[in-house]
Amino acid sequence: MNPIKDAMVLLLTAYSYLILVWVFGSWFPHWRYQSWFKMIAGVVEPYMNVFKPLNLRFGQFDLSPMVAIFVLIIFREVIYRI
Repeated sequence: MNPIKDAMVLLLTAYSYLILVWVFGSWFPHWRYQSWFKMIAGVVEPYMNVFKPLNLRFGQFDLSPMVAIFVLIIFREVIYRI
C-alpha cells in the first residue's frame, strides 16, 4: 500500500464526483447562485475548458463532462496499476 498513490486515486475519484455535481447544477439553475456551487465551479471549469474545443455538443446535450470523467477514470486506473 502506497499512501501517495492511494491519495491520488482518492482525489481523482472525488474530482469526478465534483464534475457530476457541476453537471447537476445545469439541471437546477438555483444552485448556480449558491456559494458552495461557485466554489465547485471554480475548481471544475478550468479542467472542463480543456474539452470545449473538441465541440462535443449535440443539440442540447454536451458530452464533454462524460469525456472528462472518462479521461479521469483512465488516469486513475493507470495510477492505481503502477
